[in-house]
Amino acid sequence: MRMTKLIACVIFAAGCVHARPVEYAGSVTVTSPELVAINPDVKTVADADQPLIYARSSYWLFHDGHWYQGRSIRGPWVQETNPPVPVAQIDQPYALVHYKKDHPTQTAVEERQMPEPAPAPVKREPSPSLLQFPK
Repeated sequence: MRMTKLIACVIFAAGCVHARPVEYAGSVTVTSPELVAINPDVKTVADADQPLIYARSSYWLFHDGHWYQGRSIRGPWVQETNPPVPVAQIDQPYALVHYKKDHPTQTAVEERQMPEPAPAPVKREPSPSLLQFPK
């Protein structure tokens, strides 16, 4: 009986050592692969339907409270329990969904804030009847 339990424990432990990583098999829709910087170390993928960022030479997908790492924008996505600091510090990843759509580019913001230029003053010559000459 003891030997059976010991063998069962060894088989269970061996199975845990070679456990496959957790993968995300869902799809991510990306309208534009454009990267928009959200800080010097992290860029978000514009118009992705899920939080999808690029940092430390990898793509990172946030889903169901977990970060998944991928080599390309299409994955494959493998769960990472300890993402790098720039990724782990993102406290509201869902704010990055469709980021480009919701956040105008810097140029668009600057154009919107620029006041309209004042019209150039029209220089008029005085009429001859109003001219005064010294006597």
